[in-house]
Amino acid sequence: MINLLPPSAFKATVREYRYRVLAVWLYLLGTATLIGTVTLVPPYLLVGAQINVLETSVTSASDKVAQYDDAAKQLTETTDRAELLRSNAPANFTAYKETIEGLVEAGVTVSALTFIRNGTSSVTVAVKGEASNRQTLAGFRDRLESDPSFARVDLPVSHLIKDADIPFSLQITVDLTAKPTL
Repeated sequence: MINLLPPSAFKATVREYRYRVLAVWLYLLGTATLIGTVTLVPPYLLVGAQINVLETSVTSASDKVAQYDDAAKQLTETTDRAELLRSNAPANFTAYKETIEGLVEAGVTVSALTFIRNGTSSVTVAVKGEASNRQTLAGFRDRLESDPSFARVDLPVSHLIKDADIPFSLQITVDLTAKPTL
């Protein structure tokens, strides 16, 4: 074959051909990148929106699980309390209340009585009130301790520090097997 182009023109034509091939490949690569980017943006946005929705669902589900756990805990506690009430013979709390009120003398005012069942054979009674002086409070405690239906009377020593107008709270353990005295 005969080459009609001089060698320098032939080299220039080959170089120009390679530049054009490279330009076409770069143009194709850029176009493919642009098309890929344009086609991937909607799924990216859709996935981001779905992630937000799922995070909201997870948060909502976590809140519902926490509410369910709280409800289950309350139900368990209520069931335990109902079972305790069902299994125990009813205690005559009115008689114990009247016994405590019968032991109150002048100078001692009882403002609250709270009965807390400890099991099948005992109840704790929280007594709150005010005593006019230390001697009347100590006398009230001594009368409670001498009653046979009360197993234990706890009066914190800190309540005996003040000399007059003493707010107090004492804990009485009631033996349910003993009969209250009136």
